[in-house]
Amino acid sequence: MKGFTFVEIIIAVAVVAFLMILIVPWGINFYNTQQLDDTSQEIVQALRRAQLQAMTGSFDSSFGVYFGLGYYALFRGNSYVAKTDEESFSILSAVSFSGLSEIVFSKLTGVPNKTGNIILKLGKDSRTININSIGRINLQ
Repeated sequence: MKGFTFVEIIIAVAVVAFLMILIVPWGINFYNTQQLDDTSQEIVQALRRAQLQAMTGSFDSSFGVYFGLGYYALFRGNSYVAKTDEESFSILSAVSFSGLSEIVFSKLTGVPNKTGNIILKLGKDSRTININSIGRINLQ
């Protein structure tokens, strides 16, 4: 009768376990990096969309982006508190924001009311979005 010995089965299980120990952390890190990159790109697009809507004079209003816990919102108005309309987007709760919490782009010129960085963090990775005084939005 042919078959596997107990030692061969233990060796096979040990090899599979060792490979899982190596592959799973790499996969989790890859997933987190992709989530952070996707979220960063979405936020850059929301900022550019708010700026474009302000520059085209849409609804004869300023537009901005507000960052809250687990979400960001594109809004119409001079501030998030005094907004007349908003479109919210949820993000992973593990992604944290620091830096600017609200940016408003002025009607027709698209100049931001604040300049600086928005820093997104997920685990040990981070992405920085910079907004300068003329309204250029860069993902660094």
